[in-house]
Amino acid sequence: EEEVDEVRDRVHGALVSSVITTHFTRIVARPRPASAQLLAMELADSNSAIARLAQQVHQATDIVASSRPARGETFWPHITLVRLRHPTRVRRFPPIGNEHVFDISRASLYDSLISPGRPPRYEALDSATLGTLA
Repeated sequence: EEEVDEVRDRVHGALVSSVITTHFTRIVARPRPASAQLLAMELADSNSAIARLAQQVHQATDIVASSRPARGETFWPHITLVRLRHPTRVRRFPPIGNEHVFDISRASLYDSLISPGRPPRYEALDSATLGTLA
């Protein structure tokens, strides 16, 4: 419990960035369309504001992240649409038209609960409004 409170305080300190403006770029099937287990909308991050915020949160969570194995993945700004229980072939998605720009004004910290052979389960630990914390 004490460790969770410390992580929460550190993350709140990282969330002093201002509201981030972005838009969707495309729909992606991961790991690949022939055997998708995740469908997501990629987010544009042309000025790297989302990546900077993610880096600040990663640094704030080093206290617990250091005890976990490194995943070796690069940061991927996206919104998960669906997780598929079994690998599924998906068809091509139409291009995203009529760009819709929106603001990211809130952030939530989730813990990924990993169980071998099962999809991850996510538990919300805390949420905050960007740019309002000191």
